[in-house]
Amino acid sequence: MQRRQVIQHAVKKENGVIKVGKSYIMQPKVNYTGQGTKWFDDNQLIKKHK
Repeated sequence: MQRRQVIQHAVKKENGVIKVGKSYIMQPKVNYTGQGTKWFDDNQLIKKHK
């Protein structure tokens, strides 16, 4: 399930508000299990010259 963060914004002029709008940011569910991160070993990509 994704969380939706709503941001309201307004463009304002000296004599009043011209436009009010909304923006949405979709945030995916965090799947952190508490285990360490497995990193890829770049040495497997390096070709060895003989």
